[in-house]
Amino acid sequence: MSESFVAQKPVVKRFDMEAEETKEILYYFKNRCHQMLANNDSIIVHWDGNHELVEDWGVRVNFTVESIKVTKDTPVKEPTSLHRPNKVNTKVDAYSIYVRKSKQNQGHMNTYLAQQSEQGKTLVTVRRDLENFLSSRNIKYLVVDKPQWKEYLEVEKFYGDHTAERTGAHMINHIDEGLHILKRIGASELAMRAYCLHPLLQGDVELKIFWEKEVLVRAQEWDMSVIALALEYRNIANAYLSHKPSTDTPDISPIEDVNHMLVADKIQNRKDFEIFHKGTHPKSDRLVEYFDQWLQRLNVSEKLYKKLTKEIIGATGGAELKKMKK
Repeated sequence: MSESFVAQKPVVKRFDMEAEETKEILYYFKNRCHQMLANNDSIIVHWDGNHELVEDWGVRVNFTVESIKVTKDTPVKEPTSLHRPNKVNTKVDAYSIYVRKSKQNQGHMNTYLAQQSEQGKTLVTVRRDLENFLSSRNIKYLVVDKPQWKEYLEVEKFYGDHTAERTGAHMINHIDEGLHILKRIGASELAMRAYCLHPLLQGDVELKIFWEKEVLVRAQEWDMSVIALALEYRNIANAYLSHKPSTDTPDISPIEDVNHMLVADKIQNRKDFEIFHKGTHPKSDRLVEYFDQWLQRLNVSEKLYKKLTKEIIGATGGAELKKMKK
């Protein structure tokens, strides 16, 4: 059996827990912020790259956390309200801290967290297993965890630490950013789960592997409605790729959930294209046209595209770090 295209992509550690240099630590936080975009709550954690050194042992990053709602200019006809209650009612100034490898296990973190808690500061963490520890020490915290859907966990495993060759961005960013877009336009949970699954079905090799290793072996573990949406997404998306003549136009699906998945895909892909490739890619002019065709067909305004792109960049290190590679 042929292997997936993902296996051929470069591998760069996404979450290095033993980083020493400040640049490596900021790269860690940038990746964490991408992951936090996918959170299952109606919040967004903004990080514009702001950071400060903590003596010689750590790096602190400063966040703003706020609740989000479905955007008013959504192309979704009947938007779904966000799925879980807000964890924050107003904007909250928060932080996270990283201890350099050479300074770990020396007690720096415990002392620092206690001081910050006394000042009313809120720690942001992705680790739910720390809740008892933090609560027992009266440390204010906010857990921003990734989705626990089977589809998300499988695509996270599928992409692993692989990165795109040209951009150096982790391939899972496409999912994390897309889930944020789907939340903001009011897409259904089924659409979000199917969006997570689509990379495992979109290519011919991936489809064959999924059929033989998952559907034929453990179909009972999967939600067939999610698989149906991902297959219809494959049908529509693959029918109009950028090599198609510009005189053609993309078709959309009779299933609205699939069209919402396409909205997330095209906004996210266009964002990366404009950051990394516009004006330098050999097919740059055609790709500009291609994304315009898709977004117009999906009824996505330029205003909405720019708003969501600005949000994603502003939550993952800001303009200064948007091209950051390890």
